[in-house]
Amino acid sequence: MLIGGHSHVGVLHRFAMKPLPGARLAVICTDTDTPYSGMLPGYIAGRYAFDEVLSTCAGWPNLPGARYYRDEVVGIDRGAGKVLCRNRPPVASDALSINIGSPPQLAGVAGAAEHAVPVKPIRRFNERWLALLARICLASQADCHRRRQGRGGRCRTDTGHAIPSAE
Repeated sequence: MLIGGHSHVGVLHRFAMKPLPGARLAVICTDTDTPYSGMLPGYIAGRYAFDEVLSTCAGWPNLPGARYYRDEVVGIDRGAGKVLCRNRPPVASDALSINIGSPPQLAGVAGAAEHAVPVKPIRRFNERWLALLARICLASQADCHRRRQGRGGRCRTDTGHAIPSAE
C-alpha cells in the first residue's frame, strides 16, 4: 500500500484481526500522522484541535505481518515487482494499492486559486487553513481600523467571530 489512506487503515485492521498466512503488508507514506478528512469539518468549526483529527501510522509496524516505511515513493518497477523510494532500497511487491491523494484542479474554477482552501493534498491542509485564517484576521483588523478612522464607531469583527477559535 502506498501512502496510507484511510481505506488502508481498514485493510490493516482487518489484516491484523485475521492475517493471511505468509502474507506481509508494507505501507509507504511520507507522513507518520495525517489528517482524517472526515473530521476536518469539525476541526474547521472548532470542535476538534488539529491533533485530534490526525490518524497515525506509527503503530502500524506493531501489527502482525505489517511494515511501515516513512519515505516518498518515486517510482514503480512493474517488471521487477518493486516500489522505488527516495531514501531506502526498493520494496518488493506482488500487488499494490495506491492512494494518490489527487489535488483539485483549481485553475479550472474562476477565483478558486485565490479564495479556496483545498483539502488535497491533505498533508498541507492545516498550513493552508491557518494561512486563510491569518488573512481573514488581517482583513478584519484593516476593516476595523478604517471604521474607527472613518466613522469613529464601534468596530465589529463579525468575520473573525464566525470562525470559532481552535484553542
